[in-house]
Amino acid sequence: MTEHTPGPPTGLLGLVDEMATIYGAERRVMPSNYGTAPARWVDTKEVAKNIRRDVKERWPKVKFSVRLSRYAGGSSIRIEWADGPTRKVVEEAIGHWEGCQFDGMIDLETNKGPFLSGGEYVRSACSYLHYDRSCSVAFLTRVLGETAAHFHAEIPDNVTVEDDGYFGAQIKGGDNSSPLGGWNGEHWWSWETTVRRAAEDRTTIQ
Repeated sequence: MTEHTPGPPTGLLGLVDEMATIYGAERRVMPSNYGTAPARWVDTKEVAKNIRRDVKERWPKVKFSVRLSRYAGGSSIRIEWADGPTRKVVEEAIGHWEGCQFDGMIDLETNKGPFLSGGEYVRSACSYLHYDRSCSVAFLTRVLGETAAHFHAEIPDNVTVEDDGYFGAQIKGGDNSSPLGGWNGEHWWSWETTVRRAAEDRTTIQ
């Protein structure tokens, strides 16, 4: 009787192994009942707890506020923080906990597929995640200076950075001027818009 030697994994397991080999990642082991047992629904309260854990582990020096809301037909979680990592980076780190997606072209909301969390096959009961990153006066002042230097522009005397006490630091003044030059033209951006866009891509994480 000829002994059978198992070949390399195929299908989804094979793809996981292949990607792990290419990117040098640690192989993620699939549950033995993958594809047969239903995924466990994770309640929004537990999702919020997991998000608090994830952001604290990754950015221990940044203070995050994670608050949940329930409404007829769904729930959401709002994540707020000042300075620190960019919204894009935070969204990449915890975005898998968003359980729904909305297609405005056909006005239809659908559930996202299940995913692995701690070796368990789960679905998130939290419909949507909302991200709100604010800026400190010190951070936005730094970005204002970097923006002016990048465009070789002089900051007008009436452009200031002020904390409004609610939304964080804001650029005030400079309505009729732009770091890009004259304010007539289709590509004109105000100081406030230009600096705010620049701040979205800046981080205080070293």
